[in-house]
Amino acid sequence: EEGGGGHLKLGHCVSMQFASGSDDSASERGPSVPSRFSEMRKALALGVAYSANIGGVVTLTGTMPNLVYQGQLPLLFENAPAVTFAQWFAFAAPYGCVMFVISFLILSFKFCPPTCPPSPSSASSHRTIDAEHCSVLVRENEALGKLRFAEIVVMCHGGVLVLLWFTRTSIGGGWSQLLPEPGYVTDGTAAILVSLSMFLWPAKPWWKREEER
Repeated sequence: EEGGGGHLKLGHCVSMQFASGSDDSASERGPSVPSRFSEMRKALALGVAYSANIGGVVTLTGTMPNLVYQGQLPLLFENAPAVTFAQWFAFAAPYGCVMFVISFLILSFKFCPPTCPPSPSSASSHRTIDAEHCSVLVRENEALGKLRFAEIVVMCHGGVLVLLWFTRTSIGGGWSQLLPEPGYVTDGTAAILVSLSMFLWPAKPWWKREEER
């Protein structure tokens, strides 16, 4: 949730691409936005804000109040069970799914309602706007290019981190029970291990380094 500001800036940059439609020379015309794209920009901005809040609640590490709750609960209540990443997700995931559907419906019907065009000319205009929206998304997706080795490494580390969070403590004991002092192992331990691995992992594969030599 704390990262919502950065996500909102990213959403604003993407929305400015919608402002230009399929024209690459929008920067020369200034910040004016055609009316046909204003609704899409509003939906995108609100969607980023909604998703930041929903994601912050669903995961234990999604927002600071969740971590404060996890740390203060055993201090205030000595006999309270520990709150793990998997337990929190199981509790909050249904809420997140429901809120996601509600937010999607609100944004869809408010800013992109499935109205029937009153005339054939209006239908043609609706198809043109949809085509322009799609062209912007396709163009930006192609501009990203193929996945780089470093991006794949980051995604794999992120997947491993989530897996370690889910399996640290489980019905069978979890991987923390394999260590001499499982009580000292927390979700932060998994985060530090994955972060250390990312610092040590090379940014380029070994065959690329040999070719550069």
